[in-house]
Amino acid sequence: DAQRLFCEIYLFMDWIFLAHPRITAGDRTAIVNSEWMGTFMHDSDMCNKLYIAGIPVWYVHTMVYIPSNQTL
Repeated sequence: DAQRLFCEIYLFMDWIFLAHPRITAGDRTAIVNSEWMGTFMHDSDMCNKLYIAGIPVWYVHTMVYIPSNQTL
């Protein structure tokens, strides 16, 4: 339990000191932090915020939003 708690505190500090200031600064240039694991998202607004914060993110959506001429 102590190890899990330490990891949660460490990641919370990363969020507060690294990711959140990037989101609130309004700077739209994103330098992705390759040390972070990243996440899959369905919400486009949150996906955009995490991208701005430099968090690796993959936007998951239905096939309807993919143009028919795009090769996958």
